[in-house]
Amino acid sequence: MQQVRYAHFSRVLLVLGLLLTLGACLSIQKPAQVDPVTVAPTATQPSRCVEYDTVGGFQDAFVGQLETQGPDGFDSIVQFIEDPGTGLIYALGAQDNTGANQFEAVMMASTDQGQTFSTVNSFQFTAGQPTFLASLAWLEGFGITLAGPGKSAISTTWRAASFSLSGMSGVWTPEASFELSPGKECIAFSENGRPYVDSSGDLFVPAGCLDASNENHWMVLRYRASTGAFTAVDDVDLFTDPGVQEAPVAIVGDGAGTLWAAGNSFSVLNTAPGWLIRKSTDGGQSWTTLPLPLWQKEAGQEALLRDLYRTQNGDLYAMGSARVTTAGGQEHAVVKRSSDGGATWTDLHSAPIINATQILSAPDLGYNSFYRMHEANDGTLFFAAEGAISGSGASTAMVRILLSDDTWAGEDGGSYAELGKRARAFTVWTDSNQHVYKGGRAATSTVTQAFIRRLTCNRTELY
Repeated sequence: MQQVRYAHFSRVLLVLGLLLTLGACLSIQKPAQVDPVTVAPTATQPSRCVEYDTVGGFQDAFVGQLETQGPDGFDSIVQFIEDPGTGLIYALGAQDNTGANQFEAVMMASTDQGQTFSTVNSFQFTAGQPTFLASLAWLEGFGITLAGPGKSAISTTWRAASFSLSGMSGVWTPEASFELSPGKECIAFSENGRPYVDSSGDLFVPAGCLDASNENHWMVLRYRASTGAFTAVDDVDLFTDPGVQEAPVAIVGDGAGTLWAAGNSFSVLNTAPGWLIRKSTDGGQSWTTLPLPLWQKEAGQEALLRDLYRTQNGDLYAMGSARVTTAGGQEHAVVKRSSDGGATWTDLHSAPIINATQILSAPDLGYNSFYRMHEANDGTLFFAAEGAISGSGASTAMVRILLSDDTWAGEDGGSYAELGKRARAFTVWTDSNQHVYKGGRAATSTVTQAFIRRLTCNRTELY
């Protein structure tokens, strides 16, 4: 009996030895795991997710009219933000609530990780008077803050409001307003503005305001939650020409006191708008114009800056559109990058974005522009864009990706193109769960719709 027990024990040891040997072999043969989030896309690793809109790409999270209106309405989604505490995703938009330019800011929210969105509420600074598209920011300990132009009975003033996050029943509460001159307008010069929150919690927003002589001033306004008030930290009348518009559209910073404000200005000698960027190195107390004043791709032709973005490595990206008469009247989508704080700039894109699946022989006279940029936490650079369908007069709402070798990938097809109508992606964004969203406006022959589209795959699966 003892020999049987020894024999049985020996067999057990033999089996255990074989299992350990097999496990060691398997562990040797198993390839090393690579976290896809840490791998930036390259020219040889194009995106699988956004290569085509209809194959593994974007699907609707919301498409529809926010208010009843015709094909020339302004229903739009312009920005996204996430509550870091609850994970709720909010989308800021605008709706034309009467079809007569009575705009409202509208907030939508998602409770299912961005799969669907529904309207939380809408907001006007003054009831019955339009509140236009606006800047949106998260102020730590204060919640979501909206800043933008809202019309009163006699003027349009730049105002701020907070959004009280009480579940899904939040309400907007007006906080402050600003006028350069009583009864005169403060305007917006973009579909959406990019505000900046510095390390002390101050909110900087872009604005353009008229003085008593109807001179338009380029302005950067600082809003402090502790005081509930705006202060003008940059106020300059660049061109003494009454009625001329000049205003920043985006403000970025490095967290150490350097700020950049970028926008557009009309020159006295040239009525076409051009790009303009100003810089502060002392937290916004003083400003200077960078060596890229009134940039235009072709002298005398319109060039509109839509966004300025600062990446994690400190590069600045300026983007928008520029029209070129020498190329048959094309509008070019333009991106420039600066790696030295704005002293010099490199062209990354300066051509039409044509829908590659519908290229026609006619020259592209349609709409081409980059509207907004977003960097994911793995360094992927996303751009919201409008790309023309050559020869048709229509355009598509697209998301493009800038690869590590400065070539481009992303959508070829876009969204919601209809013959002769425009579809624009005003914003692109990634949430904490690494999903990619685009939002914007699309017109059909009968209506204008706001849309939110979300990638069907996770961003970690993009490459």
